[in-house]
Amino acid sequence: MRLYLYVKNALDITRSEITKLHEQKKILVNNTFVNLTYDVLDIDSVSVDGKVVKKVPFVYYLYNKPQGIVCTNNKDVTESIRNNLDIPFRVYPIGRLDKESRGLLILTNDSSFTHKVLSTHYEKEYIVQVKDKISDEFITNMPKSMVLRGKDTLPCKVEKVDDYHFLITLNEGKYHQIRRMVVARGNKVIDLQRIRIGNIKLDNLGEGSYKKKDNLPNII
Repeated sequence: MRLYLYVKNALDITRSEITKLHEQKKILVNNTFVNLTYDVLDIDSVSVDGKVVKKVPFVYYLYNKPQGIVCTNNKDVTESIRNNLDIPFRVYPIGRLDKESRGLLILTNDSSFTHKVLSTHYEKEYIVQVKDKISDEFITNMPKSMVLRGKDTLPCKVEKVDDYHFLITLNEGKYHQIRRMVVARGNKVIDLQRIRIGNIKLDNLGEGSYKKKDNLPNII
């Protein structure tokens, strides 16, 4: 683990605070000043401002995010993930759900795993409720590519559930993509819930609940 991430996870401080401590040469490895990109070994001793700090283990959680919760660790945002979950480590969501969307999130402090998931484009499945009755034309047009933020979306899979609900599976997740796609097809999203990422399903995890998954990197 790089020294910067080691310190960040251990002390839960900001990038600017870490940079300031480093510039003051208060972050040492084996009593030696090194670059923040240094790869910390298990045998190394890391100290910050004269105090030894212990390595924080990588952790992985599944979280069923309710509507109204914001995917941020900003302590000043009352309805943030950080202020609404009692997790003993600072964790970050892999991908995001907007404030009004709900469902499955993966939370972790493992940046390598986060990069792997985001760069591999695992399938993400959602169940969507819309305002107006779903037509055959809507189901036909929804999977088609469209331009969002100057780029074409990838084709997706869409399956009608009933007159007002459909399943959609994406291999990407552009900003408000599903909501914009629905509007472009002449309808409006009433409720949007993510139920699967890769082979990880929401299943019976209660809304607002979370659970630790020790072997998560091996099952996605």
